[in-house]
Amino acid sequence: MTDDLFLWFMWFMKKCTKCKIPLDGIMYKISSALFGIRPSEKKEGVCNKCECKEDKTDV
Repeated sequence: MTDDLFLWFMWFMKKCTKCKIPLDGIMYKISSALFGIRPSEKKEGVCNKCECKEDKTDV
């Protein structure tokens, strides 16, 4: 039962559309503390790391 609940939670969690890093919940708190991952200020649904990668490839 708990495995099903965990999978349901992971499925509906807000994630980056490019790298699938969580942008919401407890997994977000862990990833932001360890890796500095945050939701992008410019684009919705993308993390700050993927936003920087996009900016570099656009030039």
